Amino acid sequence: MEKSEVRPNIVTYNTLISGYRKKGNLEESTLLFEGREKKGVTPNNVTYNALIDAYCHMEAKGVRADIVTYNTLINGNRKKENFEDAKRLFVEMEKCRVRPNTITFNVLIDIYCKKGKTAEAHKLIGHMEVKGEKDRVRPNIVTYNVLIDGYCKKQKMEEAHKLRDRMEAMRNIPEAYRCTTHTW
Repeated sequence: MEKSEVRPNIVTYNTLISGYRKKGNLEESTLLFEGREKKGVTPNNVTYNALIDAYCHMEAKGVRADIVTYNTLINGNRKKENFEDAKRLFVEMEKCRVRPNTITFNVLIDIYCKKGKTAEAHKLIGHMEVKGEKDRVRPNIVTYNVLIDGYCKKQKMEEAHKLRDRMEAMRNIPEAYRCTTHTW
């Protein structure tokens, strides 16, 4: 293909990565992904979906993507502000039967707060509390501090105070509340 001066694009790479994934050849999928970067071809959602799916099927070779794998990918997308990809990874993670933990939820709550969607972030805390009974996923001080900071940045001080009061009732110390709110 390259000898005829036709350069492979992301569709070419996605097709090959998916083909190797379907054959159970994770190594070749990974090599193609890395080779794509050297050729200057930018990945898209299809690329990542194919790789994630391949990693979900590593179990056949005795290797399984775990919570650390997913948290690393989700957090990396948060840092690069690829919020949609981070949320997609969360869905993929659950599809692969990897249970989210407090760190997973903290990263997602931070994503929602960065997007100014504090109501959605607050819903995730409720989801954690319900899930916590079954899966031992409970909000921690980081969880609440991220949301308090999000409320403060949106100037939703009443909600920040309510959450701080809730934390104090649960005997958590609101560090972000102290840092953020003492500046006004």
